[in-house]
Amino acid sequence: MTRLSRGDVQAVGGILVMSDGRVQAYGGRWHEWTGRAESIGWGQPLDSAIDEQGIEDSLSYLHGASFLIDRDFLARTGPMREDYFLYCEEIEWFHRAVSRGCALGFARDSRVLHLQGTTTGYFNDKRARSRLSVYLDERNKINFTRDTKAYRIPLVAVASVAVAVRRFLLRGALPQFRYSVSGIAAGLRNERGKPDWLGGQGKNL
Repeated sequence: MTRLSRGDVQAVGGILVMSDGRVQAYGGRWHEWTGRAESIGWGQPLDSAIDEQGIEDSLSYLHGASFLIDRDFLARTGPMREDYFLYCEEIEWFHRAVSRGCALGFARDSRVLHLQGTTTGYFNDKRARSRLSVYLDERNKINFTRDTKAYRIPLVAVASVAVAVRRFLLRGALPQFRYSVSGIAAGLRNERGKPDWLGGQGKNL
């Protein structure tokens, strides 16, 4: 609230903290040419020196786990898009907001413990990641690229496959590699919304 009240930004995020006490993110940076999202500050000690202005200058988006927006943000930007369903929806939302003149801020005194992956099965152990989390993460990165810089889709698709090989295949996570490739293919087909295969079942898919 204190950071937002200064009036020069329309949305504010803080520090997400992992269960081991390290920083998960100060915010996010999107790499357009590879279709990858980067958590700024990931893995740093919680007491690390913080360059607040440098972080704000680097922000592409605020993490969906914790942020605060004002009414002007919502009036300019509208709601999140339902067709993303899960993953990358906040990246698209904040990208849209910035394109419409909103600014993103960082509040260093806001700290939120984030137990990442407990809802969707997105865990640090690559071989434990759920079909839902891997599939949608990859699908929606392609879709976000289509929605913003469609001409970059071929390069993003190649980069996504390369990341899937390094992240999953070379670590023996064969199911997760298949989920990843399936999600990339779905993104190339411009599939949206809740996956047909999900049905009414839960996070272990």
